[in-house]
Amino acid sequence: MTFDEIRARYPEEYAARNGRLGTAPPPGGESMEQAGKRLICCLDELLTETQGDIAVIAHGGINRGALCRLAGQDPDKAPEIPQPYGGINTLKVDEHGQYTVVSAGIIPDRFQSPETQTIWR
Repeated sequence: MTFDEIRARYPEEYAARNGRLGTAPPPGGESMEQAGKRLICCLDELLTETQGDIAVIAHGGINRGALCRLAGQDPDKAPEIPQPYGGINTLKVDEHGQYTVVSAGIIPDRFQSPETQTIWR
């Protein structure tokens, strides 16, 4: 649905999400904050089953929720985190399982142009 269709079909729910896109879930869905928590749980599980570096392909919304949580940011600011198509987020995990966000929304060099260079900290 377009935003106009969503607004017409779910006016109360649409209004409730105003300014709270990170924490207010759509009807029958999950918020970016909830999705981010789910992604971190999956990462934790993957790290117990593997050794070395891993790569995870995910949707920008769930990435934003996880990045906010890991960086201790307000989850309602999640939509402001750059997550361009094909962008790369780099995380480090220490020996105690603590995550550090190294970078977010980086476009690989061979695809970069000045307009697509993004970084979030």
